[in-house]
Amino acid sequence: MDDSSTLSSIEIEVLQTLKSMDCTNKKKYAKIEKIIEKSKLNESQVRKAVEWLKSKNLITEEIEERESCREIKKECEDYLTSGLPERKFLETIEKLGNRPSLKEVKKKANLNDKELSYSLGFSKKQGFIGISEGKLILTDLARAWIDKDYPADSVLKQINEEIKKKGKCYLTALDKSVLMELCKRDIIEKILEKTRKYSLLDEGEKVLSPLSKEKLTDKINLEIIRKGITPKMRPYNLDVPVPEIQAGKKHFLHQVREKIREIFLSMGFKEMKSDYVESCYWNFDVMFFPQDHPDREIMDTFYLKSPKIGKIPEDKAKIIKEVQENGWKTGSIGRRTKWDEEIAKKLILRCHTTQTSFRILSEGLTPPYKFFSIDRVFRNEAVDATHLAEFHQVEGFVVGEGLNFRNLLGNLKEFYNLMGIKQLKFKPNYNPYTEPSVEIFAYHPGLNRWVELGNSGIFRPETLLPYGIKVPVIAWGLALERLAMMLYEISDIRQCLGHTVDLNNLKKAKVLTKVI
Repeated sequence: MDDSSTLSSIEIEVLQTLKSMDCTNKKKYAKIEKIIEKSKLNESQVRKAVEWLKSKNLITEEIEERESCREIKKECEDYLTSGLPERKFLETIEKLGNRPSLKEVKKKANLNDKELSYSLGFSKKQGFIGISEGKLILTDLARAWIDKDYPADSVLKQINEEIKKKGKCYLTALDKSVLMELCKRDIIEKILEKTRKYSLLDEGEKVLSPLSKEKLTDKINLEIIRKGITPKMRPYNLDVPVPEIQAGKKHFLHQVREKIREIFLSMGFKEMKSDYVESCYWNFDVMFFPQDHPDREIMDTFYLKSPKIGKIPEDKAKIIKEVQENGWKTGSIGRRTKWDEEIAKKLILRCHTTQTSFRILSEGLTPPYKFFSIDRVFRNEAVDATHLAEFHQVEGFVVGEGLNFRNLLGNLKEFYNLMGIKQLKFKPNYNPYTEPSVEIFAYHPGLNRWVELGNSGIFRPETLLPYGIKVPVIAWGLALERLAMMLYEISDIRQCLGHTVDLNNLKKAKVLTKVI
């Protein structure tokens, strides 16, 4: 039970008001408007006080719900004098006689399409009309119905009269089926009104009875400070539960992306960008992929339907043709297959960001230099716990004299160490564009197995010499989503990106610490 000294002045005022109105023990309730009127408080203060008192079990709340209507829709106001469309429809058929057509009835009754459609359906359902050769025939049942009062008309007029008198009409006593039909037809609109009423509980009375007459101070003001008064302060209850605030924060994938970007910038890399749509020339050909390589097939790559063909640099394309067919001046024998320029011009959704690296390498920059990118790629993959058809790749390369395989592994270890990934291992691999090549694996405790995080290697001369690069280039392509899985102990990659992401997991996700 709360001691009276822990109550604020507005809480005490509300308790005293309820007591003075004899609203106690659920026998009698006071509406919130009445409490505002009787107390010395404004609406905001009363609403705060009753919520606090409810949470302390000192008062109880009762909510009374009533449906009301405040207006007849403007476009339906003429129904009050001429009757509802279905009645007008039948009365018009009776007046016209001699089996009128639907068009004649519509014109004579002045009905719109919506009103005519409802009237026709209603009349057929009730058995009020028959139709023969496009003519309407009134039944005896309809003639008897026309002579009687129509409940829907009566209810509508009753609602209108109440609105005129009181500004609204409570619908509780009216025919529910008729009301439902009027609402469904958008003639009237129901409003659910909630009236909140309160009564003092036994605990509330117990708190009031020993209430000290000595005034307790809620806060220190300027007057108290100036006069040097030492007031008796109301104690604060620090154990009162407060609502959890769901503050906005960045998606954890975005946090990982920002941290990666921060790491590479701190290591002296520059950021690079390119477009999602790319030609096969940049995505495959410059990287020494043979044109009959399985990765170029429709099973792995998304080809554009329109436009199908893009532009390629014609002067360099001639060199790439020679590199593919006979090795050109690279000391290689090439792919020994015919190279087709039309295949190279085909447009696709890029399946890796290594094409961005080659666009930078083709610019003729003076070594040493190093670049990175974090961007989206697309592959025709079967989606499962570790694969997505659309995901992000972390691309990077370093150009410089004397670079070797040890430098490559050192860069990768340093990066993952800064990301907090300690358990790494490397596995030899084959890539068409790197030699040697190596895959990077890290241990995932959630999956209880080693997960591939990326691919890397040293670019082959066939990929570099056409652009005049004669120094070593070490490079890598790393998976962003799989790295996020490691950091957040997620066992299914589909919880990182896309419509299946659990929002509760996003709310609970930790915030990554900064590197610098």
